[in-house]
Amino acid sequence: MQLITIMADYGLGPYAWLNENPEESNAPGGNVADMIGGCHSDWNVSKELEAGFADWIGMFERDSWDNFESFPWEKFHGRGIELTRRLKREVGSAFRVRYVKPSEDPNHRVNCVVEIEADSEENL
Repeated sequence: MQLITIMADYGLGPYAWLNENPEESNAPGGNVADMIGGCHSDWNVSKELEAGFADWIGMFERDSWDNFESFPWEKFHGRGIELTRRLKREVGSAFRVRYVKPSEDPNHRVNCVVEIEADSEENL
């Protein structure tokens, strides 16, 4: 089953990657969504969800650079998990979906990866 990874990164606001063969590698795969172009796939992600991800990754791009220690990581991850849960509901059982903390978070090694189940309420 293909794996979608949601993870903040710098650039043009990339936030989603697709690994088509997660059994062979745990790597995120190729970038498939960013804040400029939205989702570059045929997943039929709602415009509201794309806008939510754009706002979320925009916060990371704008406010975290050179501010890692005082960036509101808990709030950021809470919103990221919420959006990732919505994505899982939209793509359904056709994909595995996970949230990964970016390495810029000083606590990125604590609960670094959260696998999102259809009905999960997991938090970091």
